[in-house]
Amino acid sequence: MKNLTGKLAVSAFLSASILLTHSSYAKTDNQQSIASPAIASNQVAGFYRQALGDFQITALYDGDAKLPLEQYFQGQSTEKMSALLKGYYIDPSKAIQTSVNAFLINTGKELILVDSGAAKCFGEGLGSIEKNLNAAGYHVEQVDKILLTHLHPDHVCGISPIAGQKAFPNATVYVDQTEADFWLNPTNLSKFPKEKQANFKSVFDQTAKIIQPYQASKQFKTFKVGDQIAEGINIVPTHGHTIGHSSFLVNSKNQKMLILGDVVHSHALQFEQPEISFTADFDAKQAIQTRLALFKTFAKNGDFIAAAHLPFPGVGHIRETSPNHYQWIPVQYNPQVLPVDQVNKTVK
Repeated sequence: MKNLTGKLAVSAFLSASILLTHSSYAKTDNQQSIASPAIASNQVAGFYRQALGDFQITALYDGDAKLPLEQYFQGQSTEKMSALLKGYYIDPSKAIQTSVNAFLINTGKELILVDSGAAKCFGEGLGSIEKNLNAAGYHVEQVDKILLTHLHPDHVCGISPIAGQKAFPNATVYVDQTEADFWLNPTNLSKFPKEKQANFKSVFDQTAKIIQPYQASKQFKTFKVGDQIAEGINIVPTHGHTIGHSSFLVNSKNQKMLILGDVVHSHALQFEQPEISFTADFDAKQAIQTRLALFKTFAKNGDFIAAAHLPFPGVGHIRETSPNHYQWIPVQYNPQVLPVDQVNKTVK
């Protein structure tokens, strides 16, 4: 009898608790219904800071491009490339999501932007460099120099998104002399295979219009390998993707980062198989040789690399898994900007 009484008491207590809990959250006649919060579409602002010696490098997110596998990548069978993508949980039947990044170098004396994003040259999915530059605490008027890895629209359109106007009014724009000579001369269109000429004609047209306002104000300069364009920054020729494609080796207190432009377009494909080429490469064989040489060097020395089309923020290291096969190791995200010597590097 005592056990039955005890069970009834516990049951009554639980029932009362449930009723009380329900009544605590039940709306009264005087309360208004509150809508459920909307699903957020953004993670965080599209910038990421990385310390490098006395410098600070800020990755800036411009947006994502969508690249169908068979249209943009070649050099291996579709089946093999699909298997590589699946290894990274990327659906090969859908267009590959590819970041477009730029990088702002704060040397303490200058603000130097490497590449400028696509603006609206490729539609509405891109064009966030200025917004994310502002979110990082900077303004376009503060940028002193812009170093362009090459003159494809997704790297150069951001300097002049409105025809005839400079987006960076106080910046001097620098690009390799061979690169400038090539793209600013429309007769060079004939150097592309006939099947590619229709697509690249627009690049010649866009480049001339985008560069023009900087030429008019004498804020456009070309460089050659060996020129000193900024303190702590050296030019590294990385030809192949374009005829005068350049990368920039940033060095502060012997901590180094190579900002390498379009040497690589897919972390899932081209690290494991550097021989996979990108269909927009001007000289695919040279682009592959450049990629293999850089991957080998930076897998050995462990220095940072940063790239326009690696998953944002596009900063990390390269690890060699076997001869001529590599793996991309992105930086470990940290909400604080830590000196490089306080960040654990990947164990080789």
